[in-house]
Amino acid sequence: MRCRTTKIEYIKRGQPEAGVALFESESLKWPGFVEFDDVNWKILTYSALGL
Repeated sequence: MRCRTTKIEYIKRGQPEAGVALFESESLKWPGFVEFDDVNWKILTYSALGL
């Protein structure tokens, strides 16, 4: 999985690649998951690899 955060100003300028990569050190593969909590501004990741 590849995730990025990009400011709306970059998108409006046509520069979405100017964002910052997220979770670069995570290995998120099925059956793992990412959950976004926009109310509390939290992200939960789970990776079942190695279990």
